[in-house]
Amino acid sequence: MKISHARFAAALAGAAFSATASAGYHVTAFGNTPGFDQIMAEEYNSANTLLAAPSYTASQYARLANLCIAQLKSEDVDAALGSCNRALSKAPAELRSSLVSLNHKRAEVMTHLYSNRGVVRAIKGDTYGARSDFERAVALDADNDNARRNLEYVANSELAQRSE
Repeated sequence: MKISHARFAAALAGAAFSATASAGYHVTAFGNTPGFDQIMAEEYNSANTLLAAPSYTASQYARLANLCIAQLKSEDVDAALGSCNRALSKAPAELRSSLVSLNHKRAEVMTHLYSNRGVVRAIKGDTYGARSDFERAVALDADNDNARRNLEYVANSELAQRSE
């Protein structure tokens, strides 16, 4: 599974996409994974139903990451946070196993997972937790556009709140 970025409105060149989640934050979904097509079509209820059942043909962290996004876009933020947490707990072991494609780059995958959870935390109002996740994501992959943009956005939001 190759990870690349595109916008909702743009044609997808790769196996993942980046989209604005809310208020200027960006999330990344994993392609070639159940629920990806439904997320792309903005059919979040269908994606939630499909992704809620365990899949034995997909990596669990990717399924849970996509479930997190579908739940977030369905405004079930608490469930989204739980799915993001489970994706982060599954990823390290799956990324070390031989079941995962060699195209995966551990840092790149973990960057997307931390950045996605940061978005959920920010939307929940946990700017400290969001900043922590975005900083961790940027530390793993400083070239990741979503992680950098999300970190900048939460920092600007914090500055705006302080000046009010």
